[in-house]
Amino acid sequence: MFSFTAYKKLTVLGTFIGVLIFYGAAAAAPQGDWRTLETKYMVVYYQNPDDLRLLGSRVKYDTGGWTLFNRSISWGSSDNITKKVDSLFDRVQILLDMKKRTPKIVLYLFPDDVQFRIAYENALNERPSGGVNARYIPQDKAVYAVPSEIDEASLAREMAHAVANHYLIIKPSRKATDILAKYVGKHLMDPNAPQTY
Repeated sequence: MFSFTAYKKLTVLGTFIGVLIFYGAAAAAPQGDWRTLETKYMVVYYQNPDDLRLLGSRVKYDTGGWTLFNRSISWGSSDNITKKVDSLFDRVQILLDMKKRTPKIVLYLFPDDVQFRIAYENALNERPSGGVNARYIPQDKAVYAVPSEIDEASLAREMAHAVANHYLIIKPSRKATDILAKYVGKHLMDPNAPQTY
């Protein structure tokens, strides 16, 4: 028979091993020489400043709304990209009615599809299906994306996965967050959808 003291020691040891397994199972961040741009809601990692400028030109959403025809702004400035990313994240939270303080989400901008696919396979142990150009990786709490292949809708859908995973106490399945992400993609530009809280 175990004594009460032995039981406590086994419980502590079991908890310690469980924590090591849980945190050890999380995928490591992609390797490489990364630069960062920190916004209110995200930390954007990029290897080449051109990727950051490309993100700025492809994501046409900011606090003023859609800027498709507004060519007077500097697409690649870090302030502009910060505004766009944060405005898009705010919009996603409003659409999902899931606004709360969350840890910053990480956005990895891969320079090409090959590096994206390698990181995706390493993180999820599966190959991305054709046409996947951005993906939220729950264990990394990060969105992986190729800036030349995304737009505001695809980035907003992946942000929706992140928001749902951080907001809900019980982590939803990928299919459940896919439904929420599709809702965000459909109503992102809808003027009848909620605009503020």
